[in-house]
Amino acid sequence: MQYDRIRKLQLVERSDAAKRAAERYEIFVAGPFIDVSKDVSDPVNSGTSGKEIRYAVHRHYSSSGHNVYLGEDTELRLIGEKHYGPLSNAAFFERHYIKDNIHALIIFPDGPGVFCEFGDWATTKSTCEKMLVVIDSQHEGKPSYINDGTAKAAASFGATVSYIDYADRDRVIRECDEFVAKLAAMGRIDELYSR
Repeated sequence: MQYDRIRKLQLVERSDAAKRAAERYEIFVAGPFIDVSKDVSDPVNSGTSGKEIRYAVHRHYSSSGHNVYLGEDTELRLIGEKHYGPLSNAAFFERHYIKDNIHALIIFPDGPGVFCEFGDWATTKSTCEKMLVVIDSQHEGKPSYINDGTAKAAASFGATVSYIDYADRDRVIRECDEFVAKLAAMGRIDELYSR
C-alpha cells in the first residue's frame, strides 16, 4: 500500500513538472532600440550596455520558446492602427497590447524612448504588477527623475525594481528568470483558486 502512495506522489510530481515545462509566456522587453534581425555585434545592437543586455534577454526568452515582443515590432503598430485609427500612436498601441496580452514586462531604462515608455506605464497598477525594471547599478542611489520619480512610482504600484550592472549578463538574466518564475507561480495560484 505504501508503494502505491509513493508511486502516486511521484506521478503527480512528474505531471506538475511536465505542465511547468510546457508553460509559455508573453514577454515584452523594453529598452533602447535594437534590431533582432541583425547580429548582436551589429552597431545598432551593440552601441551601449543597455542595447546589449536587451538583445541578450530577447534572445534568451525567444530561444526558450516564449513569445517576446518589442516596441519596434511592426505588427503591434498595425494592430494599433486598426484599433485606434487616426488617433493611433506608439503610446497607445504598446499600452493596448501590454494591458491585455503580456504576462511579463521587463524594462531596461537606458535611453530617451524607453524613458518615455516607462513614464507612461509606471502609474498603472495592472501594468506595474507584471513589471520588472532593471536599472544599471551605476545609477543606484544617484538623484534622478528615474530613481526618485518613475521607479518609485512604479514600485508603489507593485513593480519590482532592481539595480544590476548591465555588464553582468548572467545576473541580469537570472533576475529576469526569477521574476518570470514568480509571475508563473502566481498564475498557477490564481488558477488553483479559480481567480
